[in-house]
Amino acid sequence: MLSKSSSNLADIVWGNRDSEQIALVDAGPDTINSRLSYGDVQQAIQSFPKEFRGKSGLEPGHRVAVVGKNQSAHVLASYGLMHGGYVAVPVNLQLSHEALEHIYRVCDIAATLADRAGLEALPASLASSTRLLALDEPTFYAGREPRPATQGGDDEAVVMFTSGSTGLPKAVPITHNGYLWAMRQFADLIDSLAGQTVLAAAPLFHMNAQFHVQAALAGGATAVVMRRFEAGRFLELIVEESVTRVTGVPTMLALAVREADRRGVRPMRHVQSVAMGSAPLSEALVQEVKSLFPEAVISNGYGTTETGPALFGAHPDGIPTPVQSIGYPLAKAGWDLRDGSDKSQGVLWVKHPMTATGYLGDVAQTEAAFRDGWYCTKDRMVRDEDGFFYFDGRADDMFVCAGENIYPQEVERRMLQHPAVRDVAVVPVPDELKGYLPVAFVVAENTDEATLRDHALRTGPAYAHPRAVYFLDQLPLGSTNKVDRQKLQRLAEQTFQR
Repeated sequence: MLSKSSSNLADIVWGNRDSEQIALVDAGPDTINSRLSYGDVQQAIQSFPKEFRGKSGLEPGHRVAVVGKNQSAHVLASYGLMHGGYVAVPVNLQLSHEALEHIYRVCDIAATLADRAGLEALPASLASSTRLLALDEPTFYAGREPRPATQGGDDEAVVMFTSGSTGLPKAVPITHNGYLWAMRQFADLIDSLAGQTVLAAAPLFHMNAQFHVQAALAGGATAVVMRRFEAGRFLELIVEESVTRVTGVPTMLALAVREADRRGVRPMRHVQSVAMGSAPLSEALVQEVKSLFPEAVISNGYGTTETGPALFGAHPDGIPTPVQSIGYPLAKAGWDLRDGSDKSQGVLWVKHPMTATGYLGDVAQTEAAFRDGWYCTKDRMVRDEDGFFYFDGRADDMFVCAGENIYPQEVERRMLQHPAVRDVAVVPVPDELKGYLPVAFVVAENTDEATLRDHALRTGPAYAHPRAVYFLDQLPLGSTNKVDRQKLQRLAEQTFQR
C-alpha cells in the first residue's frame, strides 16, 4: 500500500510486505530471467546513494542520465538516484545524436549510468564529457549501509522527455510530490495489485511503462520487465510467469494477437486485466485482444508526459466505461475543453498537482503550452452524455505511430538535409497495426526512394522514417500558399501499399 506520508518517490517500495516476495523479474528474448525480492530491492535502493556518490563524486541535486535497455538495474538506479536526492533522467536510446546532445545540454547532465546498448547509442562527445558509470555495476546495489531518503517533496524526482514541435525533445521536470499525488489517485488500483504479476514491455523511458512498474511495486505485485518487446516471447512470459495484468501500447497487443493466431495459442483465461495506452484503440483490436484474454478487463489509458497518467478513470456512479473511451475525469484532476463549438468538445487543457510548470530551457514552448497553471495537451476530445471522454485527433500535425509521437516537420527537416531533396512534405496514412505510418512526398533530383529512406533511417529514429517516398514535380499548395497536406494525405491513402 502506498504510504500517505511519503515525500520521496523511492519510498513506494517500502511497506508491510514479505521481504522474500519477488518484486522484479528481468525477462526477454536476449536475457536469462533473474529475480529480485522486495528485500533485495529495498536494500539496493537504500545503499545505492552512498556507492554512487563515492564513484561519481557528485553531491545530491545533480541530474543523472540513465541510458539503457529495460532491466532491473534501470529501475533500481532510477529509484536509487531519487532516494539519494539526485534527479533521474531516463533517455531514449533511439534518438539521434543531435537530440541526445540537446538532452544533455538542456538538463546539464552531470553523470551517465549506461549499459552496453546505452554506450553504443551515445555519441563519443557525450560519453567523454560526463562521469560515465556502468548501469549494471553490482556494487551499486550490494551495499550494507542503508541510508534514509534525502530530499523529496517539491524537489525534482525525474526529468522525462516529450517530442517538440521542432523535433528536439522537450524536458519535463516532475517533482516527488507531483508523482506521488498522481499515484494516490489510483490508490484502489494499486491496492488491488497485491500478489499479482504485471508484465511491462514498453520502454522504461516512456511514462506508460514507468507508471505501471511504479504501481506494481507500490502495490506489492511482481513486475516482469522485458528487455525488449518481442511478440512470441511476450506470449510465453504471460504463461511462464502466470501474468495477471498485461500492459503496453496497442501496437504491442496487435502484434501479440497476430503471433498468437500464427502459433495457435489458446485463450489465456488467467489474465485479469489488459491496460493499453499512448495511442487510440480500434474496436477491431479490442475484440481481438478480448478473444485472446477472454476474462480480462480491457482499459484504454490516457496521459501526457507533462501531466502524467492521473486524468481519467472509472465513472463515479459505476457506469461501465465504453470500450473506446479513455474514461471519466478523476475528481481531483482539473480539465477544460476549449476552442470547440460547445463544452462537449474541444482541445483538452489540464491542471492538477502533477502538471509540469514548463519545459527546461525552452521559454517559447513553455509560453505556448502553459498558462496560469494550465497545460494545453493539443489533443481534441469529445465528451458524451455520461461524461466519458473520447480522443478525437490532434490540434496540430503530430500523429502517433506505434505509441511514438511523430512530428512531420522534424522528419521533413532531416530529409531536407539530403542534397538531392528540394522540397518535402510528410503526412500520415492509417495503419491497422501501428495507428498511422509516415509517408513522404518529395521534389528531388538524381536520387531514388531507397536512398532517401536510408537517409531518414540514418539521421533519425527508425519509427519516424517514411514507409514510402513519392516523387512530384512540385508540392500542391492551398489557398494560403501553404502545402496542401490534406490533398497529399488523400493521395497517400489512395496510393500507399504496406
